[in-house]
Amino acid sequence: MKQMKAIFAVSLLLACAFMPCVAAAEGENEDETAYDWYADEIVETSPLTQNEGTHVMNGMRGVQGMGQGYASAGDAESRLMHVLDEMTGRLETLQERLETAEENSILIPENASENIDRYIIRLEGYRDEVEAAETPADYRSVARSIRNEWRLIHRELARCTELLLTARLDEYLEKTSLICEDLDERIEGLKEDGVNTTDLERKMDALSGKLDCARENYELALEAASGDDVDSAEVRQHIRNATRCAREANHIMGDVVREVRMLSCYWDRAVVLNGTGTLEASGAGTAVVKGSLDLSLTADYGTFMVRDRMGDLEITVTGNGVKDQAGKYIIYHGFDGTVDLTGSDVTVTMIGSGVDLTVTGTGRAILVGEGSYSVTAGDCEIASGDWQEPDEDYTFVMPKRIGDAQPRNGGIGHYFM
Repeated sequence: MKQMKAIFAVSLLLACAFMPCVAAAEGENEDETAYDWYADEIVETSPLTQNEGTHVMNGMRGVQGMGQGYASAGDAESRLMHVLDEMTGRLETLQERLETAEENSILIPENASENIDRYIIRLEGYRDEVEAAETPADYRSVARSIRNEWRLIHRELARCTELLLTARLDEYLEKTSLICEDLDERIEGLKEDGVNTTDLERKMDALSGKLDCARENYELALEAASGDDVDSAEVRQHIRNATRCAREANHIMGDVVREVRMLSCYWDRAVVLNGTGTLEASGAGTAVVKGSLDLSLTADYGTFMVRDRMGDLEITVTGNGVKDQAGKYIIYHGFDGTVDLTGSDVTVTMIGSGVDLTVTGTGRAILVGEGSYSVTAGDCEIASGDWQEPDEDYTFVMPKRIGDAQPRNGGIGHYFM
């Protein structure tokens, strides 16, 4: 019975000692986001909350079960030795990472890894006490000492984890910069396809702000750590601000990546014209064509947009509407008429009703709404079918009637040639 009480006491003491560490690990895992794209490119919330956190969790579970599964002093001694192995193993892993970081970052103090040696030596010293324990009081005493020692170690682990995160911020900022460039290109492509990207652009602005915050605080931390009189409290504050902004940036980036992926997959399901051929389509909705094209189009009403990437566009437009310019796009609002154009790298978008188009060339097309199409190569029909039905999550920029809006050139009519 005394041995059972000793083991139960050891279980409670060590479980209490491990609880703060496990809580920290679980809390940080909640900050991680599983992204469909670029999962390996986005910085992890902590280099210590995965493998090492799992080891601590397993050790805690084993200690908590000792009161039921072990009934001898030898079992209690074995469990205590196992816990010490877990603790020292985690510290050794941390020490290796700190040694690597010390060589590459000014933010890691030169003696950071040496401090870990002191804790390892202290923990190793408890092995003799565990082996010498004989009575329930002996086991309670050594377990209490290990618990108190671990409290000090846990604070050191939290501090070192913070330093390691900061040392990785430079790499993180470089990677996210490349990711943002790719996302900007994809969003621009979706915009060319007639997709309403207003929400995506707003999120990208918010993402840029968070990354600027992380970058600014990282640079402030470097500056504060580089002076002769280093204020460690100031460095830590900048580190916390930088990592907080980085985590917030990750959440925004995850939303953007998922939305871009969904919209891109929607494009992949659309009607595609590859190689050399002719696409004929009629219907109501959105028709987007990109590539080297000869195009003829008529529409009863809607918005017509064209972008010329190579500067060799030849276009003739007749009918009613208002001509406008939006960035690199020429836009015709309230359009009802005809378009004939040719270009080696153009993007054409028609959003409206009564759309009839014939395209010959090389490129790809997306047709969303109600209508039919056929694709021919020479005298052979190679594909035909209906336009893609609109998806609830796929929002196109639909035209609005412009009433008495005037042409940008100040004219009084809506007729253009």
